[in-house]
Amino acid sequence: MEDAQTAIRPVPAERKHQIRMSNGHQQNGLPNGTAADQDLTTTTLSTIAVRAGDQASIVVALLKSVGYLELRVDEMRPGLLQIGETSSEVMNLLDIHDDLLRRLKDKEDQVTALLIRTENLSSEKEPKEAIVYGDMAVCLREAWRGLQKQLMLRGYLLKETLTFFRLAERHQKLVEQTSQALKLTENGGIGGGASRLSGKADSLINELIDTTVQAMDVGSSVISQIRALGPISDNPERDQEMLNSCVLIEHNMLRIAAEWERVEALWKQERSKVAVRSTADELLIIEQWLTHAERRVKAVNETGFRMLLNEGNVSSGRRP
Repeated sequence: MEDAQTAIRPVPAERKHQIRMSNGHQQNGLPNGTAADQDLTTTTLSTIAVRAGDQASIVVALLKSVGYLELRVDEMRPGLLQIGETSSEVMNLLDIHDDLLRRLKDKEDQVTALLIRTENLSSEKEPKEAIVYGDMAVCLREAWRGLQKQLMLRGYLLKETLTFFRLAERHQKLVEQTSQALKLTENGGIGGGASRLSGKADSLINELIDTTVQAMDVGSSVISQIRALGPISDNPERDQEMLNSCVLIEHNMLRIAAEWERVEALWKQERSKVAVRSTADELLIIEQWLTHAERRVKAVNETGFRMLLNEGNVSSGRRP
C-alpha cells in the first residue's frame, strides 16, 4: 500500500494559502469463500493539507479499513507541541497560530460545502458504491474534526504557556528588586532608617510570594495540557516532543523555586539583623530619655534645695 505521506502532493510554493481535502478509496471483498452478497468492507484514505503563508503548514492523513485497521499521520509546522522558550517566542508562535485560524475561518464555508457534497455522493451511487462513498464522507469529516480539535487545544496551550513565561520573567525582576532592597536594608540605607527599608523589602517579598504561587500553578497547568494534547497527535516523534516541552517547563519551575528559596533565606537572615538593630535603637532611645530625665530631676532638686535655703535665710534675718 502506498505510504500516506507520499500520497499527498506538495502544495505549490507560489500559493500563499491553500486547503486541500481529498479521498482515496478501495472496495475490498471478504476472505476467499465468502459469499458475494455479504457485507463488504472499505478502505479509505482521507487527507487534509493546509498551508498558511511560509510559516505554517499542516497535513493530516487518515487511513481506515473498516474492521481491520486505522492509521492517522499528522505533520505540522510549527509542531503541535512546540511552545518556545521565552515569552517573545511563544508570542510569535501564537501569532502564527491565530493567522492560521483566520485563514481556516475564511475557508470554512468551502470546507462545509465539500463535506456535505461528499456525504450526498452516497445517495447518488449504486448500493455497493454508496457504502464506499458513505465511509469516505465519515472518514473525511472525522479527519477535519480531529484537526479542528488539535488546533483549538494548541491555542489554549500557547496562551497558557505565554502566561507562564511572563510570570517567570516578572518573577526574575522581583527577585532582583527584592535582593537589592535587602542589601540596602543591611547597609542602613537612606534617611528613614532600617525600618522603612525593611517595610519596602517586606512589600516586595509579598509580591514575590504571589508571583511564585501563580507561576507554579500555571506551569503545572501547561504540563497537564501538554500531556493531554500529546496523545492526540499521531506524529511518530510525539513522545520526544512531549518530553522536551515538559522538561522545558519543569526546568523553569525549578529555577523559580530555587530563586524563591534563596531570597527567602536572605530575607529571614536580614529580618533577624533588623530585629537586633531595632532593639539596640530602642535601648539607645530609652537610655537617652533616662539621661535627660535624670538631668531634669537633678536640676529640679537643686533648684528646690536653693529655694529652701533662701527661704530659711530670709526667715532668720527677720528675727530680733
